[in-house]
Amino acid sequence: MAMGLKKSKTLQIILLSLSVVIFAFSMIAYRLSLTRIMKSLTWTSLEETTNLYSTLFDLKIQENFDLLDAIAEGFSYIDTTNDKATTALIQHFSNKTDFSTLYFADEDGETFGNEGQSFGNVSKTDYFRRTMFSGTRTISRTLAIDSRRFPSFILSVPVIKDDKTCGMVCGIMNLLKLNNTLSAHFKNSKGFFMIVESNGHIIFTNTENKNLFGNNFNIFLIKNKCCSESQFMKYSEDLRNQKEGILEYYSYGARRFCSYTPLNMNSWYLLTIIKTDDIDARISVTKKISTGLSAIMSVLLILSIVLILLAERKTELVKTKNEGLTKIYDSNKSVVLDINLLEKSISYSGDTNFVFGKSLQKTDFATFAEFTKNIHHDDKHVIKELKKAAFDNFTEYQAEFRLMCSDGEYNWFRVKNLPIFDEDHKPVRSLASFTNVNKQMLKEQELMHKAEYDSLSGLLNKGSFENKVSAHIAKNTEQTCALLIIDLDNFKMINDTLGHSMGDAAISDTAKKISLIFSIQDFLGRIGGDEFSAFVIFDKNMPLSECIMHLNEKVSDLCEILNEMYFNEDKYVEISASIGISIYPEHGTSYEELFDRADNALYNVKKGGKNNFIIWNSDLQQGSESSYSSHKGLEELI
Repeated sequence: MAMGLKKSKTLQIILLSLSVVIFAFSMIAYRLSLTRIMKSLTWTSLEETTNLYSTLFDLKIQENFDLLDAIAEGFSYIDTTNDKATTALIQHFSNKTDFSTLYFADEDGETFGNEGQSFGNVSKTDYFRRTMFSGTRTISRTLAIDSRRFPSFILSVPVIKDDKTCGMVCGIMNLLKLNNTLSAHFKNSKGFFMIVESNGHIIFTNTENKNLFGNNFNIFLIKNKCCSESQFMKYSEDLRNQKEGILEYYSYGARRFCSYTPLNMNSWYLLTIIKTDDIDARISVTKKISTGLSAIMSVLLILSIVLILLAERKTELVKTKNEGLTKIYDSNKSVVLDINLLEKSISYSGDTNFVFGKSLQKTDFATFAEFTKNIHHDDKHVIKELKKAAFDNFTEYQAEFRLMCSDGEYNWFRVKNLPIFDEDHKPVRSLASFTNVNKQMLKEQELMHKAEYDSLSGLLNKGSFENKVSAHIAKNTEQTCALLIIDLDNFKMINDTLGHSMGDAAISDTAKKISLIFSIQDFLGRIGGDEFSAFVIFDKNMPLSECIMHLNEKVSDLCEILNEMYFNEDKYVEISASIGISIYPEHGTSYEELFDRADNALYNVKKGGKNNFIIWNSDLQQGSESSYSSHKGLEELI
């Protein structure tokens, strides 16, 4: 009997020992599997975010182009030289589209809108020439301002009749509607993005350490041996074949993930690059927890073996005593306040330690008022309105505010108040929930920031540039400033001769050179395909004559560095810059006035041979045919 009992205990010891070994191997397998799963989830998130951001814009543009094509087909069946017929057809479609304005332009550039409205002659515009001469869909290179003063751009498609382009249908597309469509969050956590050509040439990157990569991301990867040869070959092959994917590489002692996807509207790629510090940290913490659990479980199993040797029946008791060791409390860092209006007390539930810095169950109104001191000074009005809703008006209320929490940071909360009434409809309580929405609000703010900048050049887009200039003028009515319109000469020849990839490179190079010339306080923007703008802000105490002299030096330098030759094998194109300038407040007190006069000066530069700059003067406004230079405007101002 004793021998049988001994064999039974020996067998149990062997089984428990095997359990320890199996458990140890299971934990190792779990840790390896966890690493793969977290990497896979990160890759999937990167790919989905990058693809979504690049796809939404293309879908919206294509949708509106398809609509214009359908309208253009209708014009092919009427006599477009008949003004009444043309106006009637435009009026028929005007209320059936999302365009703020719809109009038809004949082959001479004359326009016909709703109810016979004319938008002037557009024959000299870039989008007219491209649509009429090439017979293809075109997006205007410069932003327009629609009838409601919203920034917009023009989509145009040709009207083909008897195999001949007899005009074009144009729609002014409001940028605010497009922004509503692009509601996805562009996740770029502790990382940056690049726009590159298929050969790796960097068109644009938003990282502060731009010089680390040189001009070519592929060369950077090869020179620094950032990844294996097979990884690089797959990545470069994907770029040549317009495929998307993920590249894992190492640089400067850190592991990084690079998600790449083609942007359909041009032959370039969007690369989203993040460091894996956060992921590695989470994996490390999880590994530590799993290691700790492994140690604990191993100790428990060994203890069980010892207990079996002492008394077999005690093992069940040991198991029971350790059942609660794996419980974990999950907090969402939010609280709910149950406000008792009769007792004048507040009961709390949720993570009060994080939100208020201490454990709370029930307080009076005065104690709660102390915590409101931690609300951000710009959001103090929210707590005042909440008190009115909960204590005075007994109404529902919802708003967002920032509160300094126990982590020492301001966190965004969404407060919702719900009044509760008794049978006589008298208010007795209010339930106020403080939901932590910090991640959501920060992502929305990040997306709004990205919406202000042009993706190719990294400069402000047309709408943001105009808003910032107008806001500055409104606040600084006496400060001398200058508005510059910078147009690249011969840029179309780069696209036609060297290809659109080289054209994109020229746009990116131009933006970088403009940024080198002007200071950080100045506003720089890309306002069209090959048009840029700068708003130069001078010191408030600087005399006008000194401002003009200073401006003259800067613009001369800008003309010099923008004069450059671009090559592609045995072909080359030389580009330069024509610049029109207006001075605030001498030449206008609004953005529109300054822009019109700078545009007028630019027109005269183009007419006079390009590769120059002109400061606007009164002779230009009078339409004189004489030759001008920057000195004429300078002398008139001084």
